[in-house]
Amino acid sequence: MSVLYVMADGEGVGKTMVCASLANNLIEDGYDVVVAKLHGDSTGDIQRYQEKFSFTVEQPISESVADAKIFIDKYNNGEGQIAIIEGSSEISVEEHVKFLSGVEASIIIVTTADINKAERIVPIAEKLSNKLKGVIINGVSMYQGTYVSEVLVPVYENANISVLGAIPEQRILLSLSVNQIADKLKGRFFSKNGGTESLVESFMVGGFGMDPGQYSFSTRTGKAVIVRGDRPDVQMSALQTDMNVFIMTCGLEPTEYVQYESAEEEVPIIVVDTNTLDTMESVSELQASAQFDHVKKLKHSSHIIKGNVEIIL
Repeated sequence: MSVLYVMADGEGVGKTMVCASLANNLIEDGYDVVVAKLHGDSTGDIQRYQEKFSFTVEQPISESVADAKIFIDKYNNGEGQIAIIEGSSEISVEEHVKFLSGVEASIIIVTTADINKAERIVPIAEKLSNKLKGVIINGVSMYQGTYVSEVLVPVYENANISVLGAIPEQRILLSLSVNQIADKLKGRFFSKNGGTESLVESFMVGGFGMDPGQYSFSTRTGKAVIVRGDRPDVQMSALQTDMNVFIMTCGLEPTEYVQYESAEEEVPIIVVDTNTLDTMESVSELQASAQFDHVKKLKHSSHIIKGNVEIIL
């Protein structure tokens, strides 16, 4: 019925998120959807599509135009099925253009709110001709709305390129699960109360002052609290607010009543051997490793895309 080919103008732009969210929304609308990826860096994403999101997936497609044409023709000639192909970030935009010249697919380019990228996309769009469905601008911060509508969109529209939508910045996409945090910090679980797959969207540090911190802890939800294991006053204050995990530093384990309250509130406890300052430094680097690999991220981004992107099949 239809083939959508999603490519990006760089790494980390959000094409996996866009592909997965489009697939999820189309499935919810009753379409039969299959997801595939162009060779190269495909193994991890294909596993996530299949294992995390339960999508129907095809094996990675080689960059051979002949192989891709066989694959795409199968879905173009099929009845009622949509194929979403995620392009590889391991080949350049120019290579994508060459590759796509020999196949029949509707192309979507995922980009960011950057005028330099817009100016690079315009000549590429001319080469793609009527195959290009349009661009999606991803990761638009709350301060870039006017810039996108008054500067970027006119650049694309003056070049006859449709802007399919602008997706606001989503902090949840930078989050990691409790389990991933423990792994990356080389910590050990003192307890796994409530499970380890909850997403942590922010980190707070307690115990540097005399104030236990209940009021400051209440300013963030779904957080991880970094604190020495021998500060039960701070820990009990944090437990009175919405939180997802303790990261207890210096290799110190909590007291019995903190253990009890953590179990009651279903808050897991990770113990790390590093001190609080070193742990904070390690945590500051964690978001760079975040991937689109959680059902909660898929549900959130699918909702955001449904409200901000319009694609007519």
